[in-house]
Amino acid sequence: MLEWLVNGLRGVILGIACVLPGVSGGVIALSMGVYQPILAALVHFRRDARGNARLLAPLVIGGGAGVLVTAQAMSVVFARAEASITILFIGLVLGGLPALWKQATEGKAPRAINKSAATASAWTPRHWIVNLSLAAAGFALIFLFSLLSGVDGLDGGTREFAGWTAVLGGAVYAFATVVPGVSSSFLMLYLGIYQPMMDALGHPLGHIGPLALAAAGGLACAAALVKAVEWLFRRFPAPSRFTVMGFVLGSVYIVFDWPRFASRWLIHSLLLIAGMAVAIFFERAFAKGDAPKEAVSQE
Repeated sequence: MLEWLVNGLRGVILGIACVLPGVSGGVIALSMGVYQPILAALVHFRRDARGNARLLAPLVIGGGAGVLVTAQAMSVVFARAEASITILFIGLVLGGLPALWKQATEGKAPRAINKSAATASAWTPRHWIVNLSLAAAGFALIFLFSLLSGVDGLDGGTREFAGWTAVLGGAVYAFATVVPGVSSSFLMLYLGIYQPMMDALGHPLGHIGPLALAAAGGLACAAALVKAVEWLFRRFPAPSRFTVMGFVLGSVYIVFDWPRFASRWLIHSLLLIAGMAVAIFFERAFAKGDAPKEAVSQE
């Protein structure tokens, strides 16, 4: 029961992250230690259908609730406390970085290193250069994307949320969730479909058809990407995680608004600390076994 509650809460946080502009659901999943277990469960679902379903079900239910509730509240709560909510989620992201660093430097050793010495201390300077360069490249990629999409004033117009536009919206959500560090909201704002999709999610009964098309687009995109991404994290764990760390730092850099933070620095500092504490709690709960282990071997 505790396992379901913890993962349900994780799902709610992931759902909220998928809706908030500038936040990456994939990064939040990594911060909470459930990213690779989710990928493994999806790719190898039939190997342990019952165990994988036990992992995925509360995450899906919580995620759906998080998306629906947040979409309905966007026009009210987020409009009034955008900076505070963003700071809280930045704390969640930053709180997951130590665990991500530990996973990257203490995971499977690179090929050239003795397999019995799978720690950062066994790495050669070349390994450090390569991995840190990948982190820098990830940071640069997110920064360049922010320049291209005009983060300070995204205005891609609006499109009707129907037909292929709905399919595209679902595909963008899936893409940004499977690929850590990419914000689905940024992409949809740029494409002009963010507000129409939020309206549909906020009033689902009146948009059943478009939402069904969005779900189909999301499932198709996830099916095309999830196996490749899972293979990268399994085959090249350290380079993949260092690249994601670059994505994370780049996302925090472009989202963090110093003037807004300074305007209410005490409250925002407490929210930042609270977000970090929640992320650390989830990481420790996962490490201690409060959350389910990966359903299948990563080897």
